[in-house]
Amino acid sequence: MRIAFIGQKGIPAKKGGGVEVYVENLALGLVAAGHQVTVYARKKYTCRKEKEFNYKGVHVRHLPTIYNKYLEAWLHTLLASLHASFCNYDIIHYQAIGPTSLAFIPRIFSRAKIFATFHCRDYEHDKWGPISRLYLKISEILTIYIPHQVITISEILQKYIKERYSKDVIYIPQGVKTFKNFTPENSFEKRVLSKFGLLPKKYILLVSRFVSHKGIHLAIEMYKNLPKVFKEEFKLVIIGGASSVYTKDYEEKLREMAKGEENIIFTGFKSGKTLEAFFKNAYIFIQPSKSEGLSIALLESFSAGVPAFVNNIEENLQVLKIISSDPEFIKDFSCDVRDKKIFTRRINYLLMHPDLVEKWGKIIKGKIDAIYGWENLIPQYEIAYGYSLTQASFKTKIKTA
Repeated sequence: MRIAFIGQKGIPAKKGGGVEVYVENLALGLVAAGHQVTVYARKKYTCRKEKEFNYKGVHVRHLPTIYNKYLEAWLHTLLASLHASFCNYDIIHYQAIGPTSLAFIPRIFSRAKIFATFHCRDYEHDKWGPISRLYLKISEILTIYIPHQVITISEILQKYIKERYSKDVIYIPQGVKTFKNFTPENSFEKRVLSKFGLLPKKYILLVSRFVSHKGIHLAIEMYKNLPKVFKEEFKLVIIGGASSVYTKDYEEKLREMAKGEENIIFTGFKSGKTLEAFFKNAYIFIQPSKSEGLSIALLESFSAGVPAFVNNIEENLQVLKIISSDPEFIKDFSCDVRDKKIFTRRINYLLMHPDLVEKWGKIIKGKIDAIYGWENLIPQYEIAYGYSLTQASFKTKIKTA
């Protein structure tokens, strides 16, 4: 199959979020399975400057745009949609509800089957104003009805679409690259940690884009309220940064909040083996986001065998319940993080009970890898794409006859 992806910033991404990681892993998996894959990208966010290039077998094509908060993604998606409409793809796969609003273009001009992945309800994100929120809500409706098929990455979103729109969509869970077991003697991991003065299992980890709905400010407040003895023993490591110039103000706010706390460490964006080293050596991971589809960083922490403490939104609790229905587990590893006292108290409790953290770390890894490992998910996409094409072929034969 010839498959194109539209709506992501690009791969390999210098900056980006869950959508970029999702597209990169899905594209690489499809190439390994023998398919031809093109990813449309914005030059500002990838590591290469050529108009088009090959990345591990994936054809990456840069198209121009105007780098403006409100026009950047829309204009790039418009140009990608027009270009893809005349490239003889079998599948054109849109990412997120905003870009999918333009999926009508290849639906009209192309014979390709149009797919869309509904990652999350983007209008819930704090960065958007009233007009943008309205556009995204309209885009959600268009996402449900324009593509030939819609995929969601969480059962919560699948249920939401069924209840709101009476539409059945495909659920294929968010994927995660499986990590090898923790190896304290690994010299590369030691070098990564030593650069920031870190010791294995002596830091709390947070990995995120710096946007306010991710709740990073709540994590910093929580850490500042921990007893001094724990702040001296455990550092708070925050990996990530502003994914665009439009969220720089929030990054500056976070750094201002952390002033005077020498054990709050900002590392900037990390990826690949370096990011894996941070995950595998963390004591616990925290995910305080108030809005998610299904967090890749959360799955990565579990794949590394590191328990995560999460904000108790439905999308996060869904993952915890897959691991265990034990109400004590849910209680120990989640709360409403807006309640600063409870948030601090729960993290304080986990820091006091390393045996509990170690116990759940061992349980978590195997379950997550079996359900969310990309090697198990790629065949599901092949089936969805293939079924859609087969149905189209079957209908054509009927009309011809």
